Amino acid sequence: MPRSKEIGVASLSGRDAGAMLNRAQQRVLTVTMQRLERVLAEQEQLLQPELPLVLNERIADVDESEAADLRALADAARRELSEIATLCGLDSRRQSTRRLLQATLSTLWADLEDTRPGKLRGYGEVTPEAISNLGPPIDRLIALVDAMQVVLAQDTVDEDGESRS
Repeated sequence: MPRSKEIGVASLSGRDAGAMLNRAQQRVLTVTMQRLERVLAEQEQLLQPELPLVLNERIADVDESEAADLRALADAARRELSEIATLCGLDSRRQSTRRLLQATLSTLWADLEDTRPGKLRGYGEVTPEAISNLGPPIDRLIALVDAMQVVLAQDTVDEDGESRS
């Protein structure tokens, strides 16, 4: 089998793309390749500077040389992934940004509801100070998440990117 020059692995080109995999094998390969592609994209995001956050600080402990190496390896992995996808006829998964955001915000809204001071009683006594000081900003956060959901509820594009009337 020929070897890929970039990373020194056997190349899949030249093989018969016909009945090489059954449906179950193709499904597990597809899911794994989709996960790999997602991880590579997330790695690239992690190598970029992050917006300053209040409660989540990421330490930039990968130097530029390591980042360059990781990017080169990720590029090689994407090329191999592309070759496998073509060779095995793997289908791509289309995901609506709108639907992903709606699902995330819906879950977040439920979590925020559970942080209302009255519901925190399930974890122990809640002081009157917590009720008066924490309640209003939690209410405002819930209202902001609700407003985001309203914006996303204006579904003007379907999952294939086509405009709706």
